[in-house]
Amino acid sequence: MNAQILAGKKLILAEDDSFLASVIIQKLEMYGAIVKHFTNGEECLQAIQESIPDLLLLDIYLPGLSGYQILDALANKKIIPALPVIVISNSGQPIEIDKIQKLGIRDYIIKANFEPDEVIHKIMEALEINNVKTPNEIPMAIYESVTPVFENVEVVRVLVVEDDPLLRNMLSVKLSNSHCPHMFSNDGLQALELAVQFEPQVIVLDLMLPGKDGFEVLAELKADDRVKSTPVVIFSNKSGDNEKSKAMELGASAYRVKAMTDLNELIGELRRLAKITL
Repeated sequence: MNAQILAGKKLILAEDDSFLASVIIQKLEMYGAIVKHFTNGEECLQAIQESIPDLLLLDIYLPGLSGYQILDALANKKIIPALPVIVISNSGQPIEIDKIQKLGIRDYIIKANFEPDEVIHKIMEALEINNVKTPNEIPMAIYESVTPVFENVEVVRVLVVEDDPLLRNMLSVKLSNSHCPHMFSNDGLQALELAVQFEPQVIVLDLMLPGKDGFEVLAELKADDRVKSTPVVIFSNKSGDNEKSKAMELGASAYRVKAMTDLNELIGELRRLAKITL
């Protein structure tokens, strides 16, 4: 499939979740799309009225104007259904989906089930781009055009303790293309066991986890002679000083806030901690 299959396509993304927006934008730009991002509904509507894009990706719950209000305004001005709209929402209730579909949207994605490749697939369908492939058929080589490939570099073994499927997907791509063998734990209960079995050179640890939270896991790792020397990077949505201080006191080597961290920077941090010279 052509890596620039969305080249020249102008898209507007209305999404106030900064991390999710960064993931979507990165994915779209891989395929050549030109993306304008808005976190406010009023600004989004104004931008559409000034210059109608090729497609709109719309969250339902936005500050300023909600997605419903934006859709109503676009329908009144007869901008939709000619403008393809894909809604991305936290709710998958049939009554909400039915309500939005009656307003003329093309498709609907539930955030809890979100996969980055699914967005590309649905956009290509909405824009009637030929040779649409299913997400599983999209080659991983597409990422090599934007992800640095390190040649003749010693690999870094990474254990990621993270329950967010979207973030696990993105990290898996980044780690694979950065020559980093990796394993995932989606809860805190099995983190220590996997660390002992996998023998990672560095561990990425979320704080909000099912089973055991990240602080419990960190304390457990640092109390076990088999893995206590393994560097741990906290990768969390929590940005408070209390959380950072507690993590460092428990033995974390670094603390990264998800919304403020580019994944390429995270890979660089992992390599630094594993004492790998690029």
